[in-house]
Amino acid sequence: MERSAFTIKDFLRNLFGWRGRLSRSGYWTLWLFVWFINSVLGRVFAIIADSSHHEILDTTFPLVCLLWYIATYFALLFAAMRRYHDSGNPGWLALVLHGFGRLCVIGSVGWLGFFFLLSGIGNVFPDNDKKFLRVLGGGVLVFAVGFILCIADFLFLIRKSEPEENEYEKLPLTK
Repeated sequence: MERSAFTIKDFLRNLFGWRGRLSRSGYWTLWLFVWFINSVLGRVFAIIADSSHHEILDTTFPLVCLLWYIATYFALLFAAMRRYHDSGNPGWLALVLHGFGRLCVIGSVGWLGFFFLLSGIGNVFPDNDKKFLRVLGGGVLVFAVGFILCIADFLFLIRKSEPEENEYEKLPLTK
């Protein structure tokens, strides 16, 4: 338990640092910590939205949540880069698999949700069903690519750490 507290403290101290290494248990402890905080924020947001009669809370809290989600997205991306370093892989690979994969999934889910909302309101392409299928197929394709990248990222994140020092052990601040 003490090790988990240390990794969270280290994570908060090195929030946006990509240099160095991060153990497998440290990464997943951080992931659970961020997931827990995000769940609590989501629940508080739901409670405030249901019972609040204050305009300031109704407009400010969602903005604070959005900023927190964006900050934790990038913080976990940099933690994934350090995790990749720990297993002997280059950190830029995390940018492709972790960053781009999740952006594809999040973006396509948002796009498809918006698209289905529009098509539920009325026919988006009343004269051409092929356009409808192209837009739908494009969103599904982007989701599939993102999902495959996320699976590949997960496989890299669960790899064992290299026990000896590697080239990413102590990266210089300037090169």
